[in-house]
Amino acid sequence: KCPTEEDLLRLYMRTLRNRSVAGHQLNRDSSRSHALFTVYVDSMIKGEDGHITTRHGKMTFVDLAGSERLKESKSEGTTLRETGSINKS
Repeated sequence: KCPTEEDLLRLYMRTLRNRSVAGHQLNRDSSRSHALFTVYVDSMIKGEDGHITTRHGKMTFVDLAGSERLKESKSEGTTLRETGSINKS
């Protein structure tokens, strides 16, 4: 639970630190793994009559691993193997 925007941003920044990226010829910051960040929002509004209405929302942010052409990316070593795996997923 993140009761404040600051808590939410702190959690999001932590997810960015766990993100795996690698650079190659086509992309300086290519995602090397898939990531999902889902935010559930609950809002309660009190009407003039005193009745409380609750609203629920959900937002999902998706970062899919980059799919590049091996030949054009000029990837080597670990990045080459990752690119091959990503292209299969």
